[in-house]
Amino acid sequence: MEPTDRRAPSRRPSRRRSALKRAALGAAVLHTLAVLWFWATWEVGLRSGWLVWMDLPVSLLYVGARGKALLAASLVLGGLWWASVGALLSAAVAVVVGRRRRD
Repeated sequence: MEPTDRRAPSRRPSRRRSALKRAALGAAVLHTLAVLWFWATWEVGLRSGWLVWMDLPVSLLYVGARGKALLAASLVLGGLWWASVGALLSAAVAVVVGRRRRD
């Protein structure tokens, strides 16, 4: 006789996956806010230098860009870079916490 209490696999994303998505989104939003603040308040030479340093190593792809092209490249490529960094840091913390819980 087979058990009748078979449950269909859940379609909800796992907690870890949703935590990684939130960390990536948070890092991208913080990057966007920082870029827009630098762009609006700093002088041209200082803001372009700071944006390049903030998004290193990805900024090597757009280091020669000027004006709105620099802003767009920093928002898109730098945002993706920092989203991946945020997700990786979140995953690393989850691994460390998971190891400590098992001990």
